[in-house]
Amino acid sequence: MAQALEQRFGSADPRDLKTENLRLGPEVSAKLDRIKDVARMTDRAQRAELSRQYELKRSLNKGLGLGR
Repeated sequence: MAQALEQRFGSADPRDLKTENLRLGPEVSAKLDRIKDVARMTDRAQRAELSRQYELKRSLNKGLGLGR
């Protein structure tokens, strides 16, 4: 999902989705709020996954005695 948003709009970050930058026609610009909602959910999911991976790596390193 994030890749599709990046490909279409240049970014998956909802903060970057501004009306003038989206290359949307007038009929589609009415759906901007929905696009922003999807981008926000995608961004949250990506951040959660990165946090999960970081915590997993951290706990594995700590278990191996490599933690600081």
